Formats: sequence, C-alpha cells, structure tokens
Amino acid sequence: MARVKNRKQDVIVVGTGPAGATAALEMVRKGRKVLMIETGRDDPVGRGLFHTFHNLYDKHLIFSRSKEGILIDRALTLGGSSAVFSGNAFRPTASFQSDIGMDLEDMVEETIEELNLAPFPDTFMEGWNGTRQIVEAASALNIDLKPQLKFIDPTRCNPKCDSCMSGCAINARWTARDYVRKAMAWPGGADLVMETTVEQVFSDDSGKAVGVIVKGKGTPDKLFADTVILAAGGMSTPVILQKSGVDAAGKAFFMDPMDVAVGFTQEPGPWRAMTFTHACEDFVESDKFLIGNVKGSGAWLSQLLRGKTFFNNVLRFKSKGLYALGMFTKVADETQGRIYANGKISKSMTAEDEKHMARGDELCREILLKAGCIPHTISVSRLIGGHPGGTAAMGGVVDDNLEVKGLPHCYVCDTSVFPRSPGVPPVLTLIAMVKKWARTLYEYP
Repeated sequence: MARVKNRKQDVIVVGTGPAGATAALEMVRKGRKVLMIETGRDDPVGRGLFHTFHNLYDKHLIFSRSKEGILIDRALTLGGSSAVFSGNAFRPTASFQSDIGMDLEDMVEETIEELNLAPFPDTFMEGWNGTRQIVEAASALNIDLKPQLKFIDPTRCNPKCDSCMSGCAINARWTARDYVRKAMAWPGGADLVMETTVEQVFSDDSGKAVGVIVKGKGTPDKLFADTVILAAGGMSTPVILQKSGVDAAGKAFFMDPMDVAVGFTQEPGPWRAMTFTHACEDFVESDKFLIGNVKGSGAWLSQLLRGKTFFNNVLRFKSKGLYALGMFTKVADETQGRIYANGKISKSMTAEDEKHMARGDELCREILLKAGCIPHTISVSRLIGGHPGGTAAMGGVVDDNLEVKGLPHCYVCDTSVFPRSPGVPPVLTLIAMVKKWARTLYEYP
C-alpha cells in the first residue's frame, strides 16, 4: 500500500489513527493533495494474540511504562490503536464539548449514522451468562450497566469471539484503516508512506511550517507541504513538537488509567461473554470514573501483568469448578505528568485519582460479590492506561483553531489537544471533533 508520488503536497498528515485518517479523508474530499505518514505497518490483524502484540503494539507484551510503573498500551500500526480497540463509541459529554469550545452533536450524529453505530442486539446476550449475571447484580445494587454503542457490525460479528483487542479477523469492527483506504481511493486521492518516523516539523525563514523531517527506507529526509497536521497520538505528537522547538508540549498528560477486577464463582456456566459491552456512565461527571464488564478470561489475564496479582491467579483460571467474571474501573485522571522529547514518560496517580479509582473498584467488588463471586478470589490488576492525551492542550500549546502557537500552518488534531480527559473512550469524540475542525480549516472548493 505504501506509495509516494513525486508531487508537492498541500497537506501532510502525520499518523493514521482515528484523528489522522479522518483529517486525511476530509482534506482529499476538499480537493487537497494529501500525504499520510505512518510509523507502523499495514500488518494483518486477527492472527492471534501473540502476533498482535508482537507486530502491532508498542513495546510488545511489556507495553510502555511511566518511570513510576504505570502501564500504557498503544498500537503503532496503520489505523493506530483503532486496529486493536474494543470498538466502544461513547458520546462526548456536554461539559467536555463546552471545555473544547465545540458543539459536536451534529458530527456525532453524522458519524453514528455513517458507520451504523449501535449496541449489540439482545440476542447476543443469550449466550452471555456471565454478562447477564453482572448486569443483574449491578441492577440489584441500583447501578445501571447499559449496552454501549459499538463500532461493530452485529450482522458480521461472532458473539462467541471476543477478539476485538487482538484484531478482528472477519472485519466486523470498524477501524481507521477504512478511512485511510477511502482517502486513497478518492479521485486524486491521498498518498501513504509507512514505516516512516516523523522526527520534527521544520519551518521557513518566516517561521511558517513547510514540512517534516523523517526517517524511513526509500523516503527523502525532508517532505514538503503547505500545511502540516500532527495526529500521531498523545504520546508521539508532543515528542515531535518538542523536537520542533515547541517546549510547552508534553508538560501535561492524562491517560485514563484502568483497574481490572476478576472474581471466581462456583456456579455452573457457561460463562461466555464479550469485553466492554456494558458500562455505567452515571459517575463520569460526578466522580470521574466509568465502570463496566470484562470477559472473565480477559480479566484473569490482566492479573498476570502485575506481580502482586500474578501468583494468586496464575493457576486459578483452570481450577476445576471455578468460573471467572470480570469488571473494570476507568478514571478520568488529572493532567499531571510529562512526556519528554526522548519519549520517556513520567506519570503517577494523584490523591484525587486514587480516590476516584478506589470508589470505582469498590463498586466493582460489590457487583462481583452480588454476582456470586467468592470473596477471597477477587483481585484487582492496577493501572493500565490506554488513552493518552492532554500533551498539546488547547489554550496552551495550540489555539482554538488547533494551530500550534508560534508555528503557523502546523496543526494538531488528536487527543493531545484535549484540555482534560473526556472521561470515556475517545474515538467517537475524536472523529466528530476532527470533522468539525477540518471543515472550517479551508473554505470548501
């Protein structure tokens, strides 16, 4: 798929995740000549867990880590982390839309209709005894776990699968690769170069951004364009900006840390389930956390990522007569932390973050107990982050039009520009925000 035409570009888009792919598609629809640059490869998805982590994820099975020990998973591949996400489509809250100064409702509705986003049908629940048990237990505790909107076509999805986060082999789940291919297929469409790393944005004598310096096989060291759009993600974009002389980038950082709880019951199964199909958003605004379900085997596997939960759980999943149930707590953490120009990460939990996480974890424990889990089998794997952002925030690094302050014609349109965590998985918010912004960047032809 990688190709670069020998032509001057109107726009260079760095990154092909949901933000970058959306920006590229919007630009080619407006008649712009676009070059997309991706550091990863178009590696096939759906070839098993080991293949996925070895070929698509950054740092493989180890993940990226802050110096304080928090795990942060991200994919470096065509389509970014959308290639391995669970397919959740959460609407942005009214308060978050107010904080970014954009009314996104029209773009949210457009995207929902365009991609046919909807919860799974009730028929899927027929085999999900574990999920039903958790939902009913939560309801008995006056906690409403609702079905989530999904970037998944239920007519193609196998409800016995649960392989979203290791790649959907049957293409039932949308990924940003779809937008990349649409951008390339558009008349006069976008070019794409992969396995190429953008080092920095460079400018002319007037200080205006005019291109990027890259490292990649068969690619010139400098690529030129009238406009540069950075959408490399909350961890890579601030590194590029700092190397480009934007010292303010990377000095604030959120990453939506998640705790995963597992518990075991002796009630007979089968306990089939899919991960992240139900969630309670009632605490997102008031208490900064989201809770939901995790497939039992996935919740058990997460315990093996931490030494404190590894030994108590390594043999338990295969124990005769024990069946695993799982839940998660995801916190909208404070923008405390830093990403340095060398890519190293400093991120810890604040006292407020810990308070919110503890409250969510306690609710998950109460639900698992109500669902029949044996008290001493419940354990929590702590602090796995998956939505880095805030590292080039509006009002600080970029202005209201997402243009980098002091670097005209360079824009940022990924989670880096979020002034705070939106409190929910950001893909739908990102697509809506980029559509809204891109349609005002230039006048339509």
